[in-house]
Amino acid sequence: MSSPTDKTRNKTRKETRKKTRQRRGSIAPSVAPSSEVLLRAEDLSLVRDGRHLLEDVSITLRREEIVTLLGPNGGGKTTLLQSLLGLYRASHGRVVRAKGLRIGYVPQRLNPSHLMPLSLRRFAHLGNDASVARVERSFSELGLSSLAEQPLYVLSGGELQKAMLARATAKKPDCLVLDEPLSGVDDAGRQRLYGWLERYSRENRCAILMASHDLHLVMAATDRVLCLDRRIRCEGKPQNVVQSKAFAKLFGSNRYALYAHRHDTNERP
Repeated sequence: MSSPTDKTRNKTRKETRKKTRQRRGSIAPSVAPSSEVLLRAEDLSLVRDGRHLLEDVSITLRREEIVTLLGPNGGGKTTLLQSLLGLYRASHGRVVRAKGLRIGYVPQRLNPSHLMPLSLRRFAHLGNDASVARVERSFSELGLSSLAEQPLYVLSGGELQKAMLARATAKKPDCLVLDEPLSGVDDAGRQRLYGWLERYSRENRCAILMASHDLHLVMAATDRVLCLDRRIRCEGKPQNVVQSKAFAKLFGSNRYALYAHRHDTNERP
């Protein structure tokens, strides 16, 4: 049986969530391309060693939707992504995934060792049920075909990021979870990859949730932006979020502008 103290605490928590949602409601969220919910977190909180890493975070990801997660270093972006993937167990709240959901995950970085001379092609198939044809198609789309037999440790940082994208997309996921996927990629390469991700999402009806701190390169194709600093401080369309007071408090919005990428629809990353 719940004690009076527990009831008071739960009431206070609910009132806090309601006020937070009301504050965030001043920024109109965009309409999702599809109503099919693939992944949802409800009031997710995570406490480790007495530190609150996430506080009452709620997020919904729909098919074909591209969501960019922004926030300062240490704000909980990676923790949230890994919680959604089930790598962390929440202290409070829950994560709901669509039945049979296929997720492709790209972590922040890969540090291959020369002691394990794994080729790019073998890496793409490692623990992956993707067909040979799908892997080769991913290589072709990302400009990796000529590197397929190269050991991972000789690839550049940008090539490694594309290698992880190729592996993640070859399995035809319903949802891509990308943690700083463009680290190590130069500005021109990032522009092309933004365009490629947009096309991939629409052509494959795939949702994309991407964490980033490249504020000046927030891609125009993003349907929704969430600003996270342990809790969600603001969310909505990119053009609305960058004008919000919460964004200005986190990042100093006058220093940043939305980057409207331009890309050739037939150009490879």
